[in-house]
Amino acid sequence: MKESGLVKFKHFWKNKKGAVTIEFLFMSMFLIVLFAFLFDLVMLRSTLGKLDNASYTLVSILRERTQLYDRVAQINIDDHKQFEKLAKKLIYGDQNSNKRIDVVLEYWAQDGSGRRIPNIIGDCTPYKKLSDLSYLSPRSELNNERKIPLYQITLCVETQGLFETILLDKSERSTGLIRSSSMSVSR
Repeated sequence: MKESGLVKFKHFWKNKKGAVTIEFLFMSMFLIVLFAFLFDLVMLRSTLGKLDNASYTLVSILRERTQLYDRVAQINIDDHKQFEKLAKKLIYGDQNSNKRIDVVLEYWAQDGSGRRIPNIIGDCTPYKKLSDLSYLSPRSELNNERKIPLYQITLCVETQGLFETILLDKSERSTGLIRSSSMSVSR
């Protein structure tokens, strides 16, 4: 009985009639996985590019707040709501979009008056807290002892990428979200 099984295997091995079909099947599966990977790569990089552009634009507006908001340097809840609408407008094209976007605003000053809005952060967390980046703050030209305040904005959006963990590093993802943080010196 074992001999007949061995004979069938040898016959199958020598008979090349189904080889093309099997090779076609394996190559098709490989190409499908390759195209899925490339599609995922393009979608993630495109979304990350939009996030980078939006976060840089928003932090530029935030740093100009002394000129735009009656010289008030401190951020508040109303600012957070405005920046969330602005972020939705920049990323989704509609400020009233139902799609989720998380915005975290941070302010750091040498006197310890820094603030993070929202205080309770869910899934969207900055890669590095602004207080940990305070060494990047330059000293004032007028008074070499005073450090210039810093602003940071972090944007997070949901994605459904299959290869997200392979394609993104720690600084670009946060608990199922992709994120982008931008920091700027106050004016």
